[in-house]
Amino acid sequence: MDVLKAEIERKRKELESRQLIGPQRKFFKREELIKQTNEEYEKRRQAKHQDEGGDEWSSSLSVASLLKKKQEEDERVLPRKEVIRRLRERSEPILLFGETETEAFHRLRRLEILEPEVDRGLRNDFQEAMEKVDQIYLDEILKSQGKTEDGKSVHDVKVDTDSTTIEDIQHIAQELGERRNKGKDAEMILTALKFILQLWGERLNARPEGEKTSMRGKLASATYGQTQSYLRPLFKRLRKGSIPEDILEHLVRIVKNMLLKEYVRALKRLMTQCQRLFPTDPSRSVEYNA
Repeated sequence: MDVLKAEIERKRKELESRQLIGPQRKFFKREELIKQTNEEYEKRRQAKHQDEGGDEWSSSLSVASLLKKKQEEDERVLPRKEVIRRLRERSEPILLFGETETEAFHRLRRLEILEPEVDRGLRNDFQEAMEKVDQIYLDEILKSQGKTEDGKSVHDVKVDTDSTTIEDIQHIAQELGERRNKGKDAEMILTALKFILQLWGERLNARPEGEKTSMRGKLASATYGQTQSYLRPLFKRLRKGSIPEDILEHLVRIVKNMLLKEYVRALKRLMTQCQRLFPTDPSRSVEYNA
């Protein structure tokens, strides 16, 4: 009890020294006490800065420089369209809840600084193919005519032509996998796949110009370009004869079924390999554990 009385007396004397209470004043506002406390703190802070040789001036300069730097960064904000594109490439939300467009830009900058190389890794291959197609159309706009020097349309996809005929393909369909010759099988698979890719490209190039420049036509051209890039490593191994035996065995079966127009069996073989690599629920599998 004595301790409590002593503390009350100490508080009363402190308030009297601050002239907040006295004989003529029994009450005071709390904001007056807070104001006096802040003023005393500011006086002590200024005195300390003066003793340290003008640190207050340097502090104000540093604050001003930071504000100027922030203003310069805000002026260098990328266009909103570009910020959205880069965020989507990184699979990031284009705008968080309660976030401004400037804050979204700074979030993008932090991501690019912390993970500068992730931009390339997260880019969608199909998006790259679409950008190549769009670049072709942009080049066509810059030209006065829609034809190249050899008479082909600038909207045509790149096709690697070969002298293979349909009779050769029919022969391959009968001979593939029969001789158990790795080099011969790899050569026939390469010929068959390149022939199919050639027919696909020629069919795309035979489309009317209006269809080629439509969104659906651009998607078809981009899919063709993406397929070419995906098959390039396989073609290289087939050409050199360095493809592993287990992969070649399945390729022989798939290509043979495809050439013999047994499309269901060819697709089921692809599905079987996919299910072995990426197993899922039995109810969602095709011939589970077949």
